[in-house]
Amino acid sequence: MSIALKDLKTAEIAYAAIKESDKVECIQYIKKLPLKDLQTSEMALLSGNTKEAESVLLAGGLTFRAIMLNLRLYKWDRALELATKNGNHIDTVLAFRQKYRDTLDITEDKPNFIQLMNEVEINWNSVNEKIEEEYQKERNMAPTGSTSRRTSLII
Repeated sequence: MSIALKDLKTAEIAYAAIKESDKVECIQYIKKLPLKDLQTSEMALLSGNTKEAESVLLAGGLTFRAIMLNLRLYKWDRALELATKNGNHIDTVLAFRQKYRDTLDITEDKPNFIQLMNEVEINWNSVNEKIEEEYQKERNMAPTGSTSRRTSLII
């Protein structure tokens, strides 16, 4: 109930009481996020509402985070769609897709990814720099007193 009401403190106490340590850790992570839209999105995700989680990010102008959300959910086509519409982070999507395929030792079967893999160079140093720049932008947008820690579950 407290999750639906976005009451982080009560949710954390309730999950701790029933020994759901993974949920407690997730809520602690959410509380450290520098922007309210990030917190709201992660709460929606914790509640199982992935569409709302993405919508909150996009409405808040956090397209990069929406891309990363879709990568976390293995929604490759949606992540690529957002990156393409945004004109940025196409290499990020391709890099994570390649890492995923390499880990599972599978070949690419999506035509749009095959085409872009031939056109876009994947450089992990460049990808990581762009990701860090996005996190820095978020920290700069955050109200004074917010956390300055890196806030990503994916990297």
